Amino acid sequence: VELSFPIDDKDLNTWADHCEFFCLASENKSRTIENLKEQLIEQHQGDYVKARRSIGLSRSRPGRFIITAMEIEEDIESGILPLTEEESDFEDVSSIQKSDDSLLEDEITSEFLFLFNFLQSRANLFKDAYPFKIEITSNRISIRSDELTNKHKMYIAFLSSSILRLFKESIRNILGHLFEDFTEMPFKKLIPSHSNLEFFGAGKKSVISPFFSGSFDKKIEKLASVLQADTTTEFKENRHDHSHNGDGGLDWVAWLPFQDVKSKFPVFFGQCACGNDWVDKEWDAHDDKWKNFIQLQNSYLLFHFVGKSIRKHDGNWFNPSKIYNIILVDRLRLLTLLNTTDFAKAIKIYKELIKQALSLKVSDSD
Repeated sequence: VELSFPIDDKDLNTWADHCEFFCLASENKSRTIENLKEQLIEQHQGDYVKARRSIGLSRSRPGRFIITAMEIEEDIESGILPLTEEESDFEDVSSIQKSDDSLLEDEITSEFLFLFNFLQSRANLFKDAYPFKIEITSNRISIRSDELTNKHKMYIAFLSSSILRLFKESIRNILGHLFEDFTEMPFKKLIPSHSNLEFFGAGKKSVISPFFSGSFDKKIEKLASVLQADTTTEFKENRHDHSHNGDGGLDWVAWLPFQDVKSKFPVFFGQCACGNDWVDKEWDAHDDKWKNFIQLQNSYLLFHFVGKSIRKHDGNWFNPSKIYNIILVDRLRLLTLLNTTDFAKAIKIYKELIKQALSLKVSDSD
């Protein structure tokens, strides 16, 4: 694991995830704003201008956004959380290059205070599933000192799956496969109980004789047969383009045929996304794409499972304009869909990952 803050990414939830993970990975399972600020400045080789530019999370302008922990605490107590989903209008860096480092350092501190304000609202949102403690008065985030519950551990699993950029490729692949395995449980919660449910993707290794197997073109043909449909002329004429081992971005398929065994029955697709590319992946299993392969009799319901939190401080979607014609199931929905038995099963899937995540101890000098 190489701990570094995002580059060219002003997404507030992404920065919140990084702060949580850095806390998890630290030797004492605790990080202060001072720790995080020093880490950011060091990441930019002591260049305060570049460090300040990289953390433009609030809509502040240089020299105009200096707040204190006390002011944030008062905002929380009064129920006022001045967060926005709009992008930062941080001015061109050239306008502040003559500012002294102390001013820039104050502004970086202020941005982290803003971020901690958001983390506090996240703690309020996730309630008993949130494994961290946010102390605004001491500007500190720390892992809960009491025993972590299965809910806490699953939060940590989803958190790890949401910051793939910190891991080497082999670990990213493992995280993706684990998330695909896990989503079978919430998918079952969202479809009729006697639906047929099968894995379509290429990553699941626990099934000895998968229902959908072989090359992608063979999977498409079998899926068309299941849906009592035919493949398209375009697919037939270009079948050689699809004779690979991929899955086309589709991970799960469920269907509920009627007793008359005729077409026009409910169909459900499930797609999984880790990391920050969840918006692009919305199209992987979209019917605008799959109607080029199969002559669909009717539309299907598409569930998009995401380990990332995509919420504002008040629980609303952070950027609803990026959510297209899908049922989005993000971190909060995943954690509220499962019951006690489900969490126990999910922990078995993520057992080794959670063990490794909790054993991380990266010192300040690393």
